[in-house]
Amino acid sequence: MNRESCKGCVHHRPLSSDGYDLLKCCLYILDTGAPRGCPPEHCTKKRLKKRRSSERGL
Repeated sequence: MNRESCKGCVHHRPLSSDGYDLLKCCLYILDTGAPRGCPPEHCTKKRLKKRRSSERGL
């Protein structure tokens, strides 16, 4: 599900690798091997993606 609260999270990624990222979901369990342990609307596991220097205008 494409939740606004998940935007920017390293675990919130597309389900496919075919170049179409229409449907994203939380892949925390695949990344860590453990369930998230919290509901998506009150997630405590969000980690923001690091911005590349090109995104900061450098």
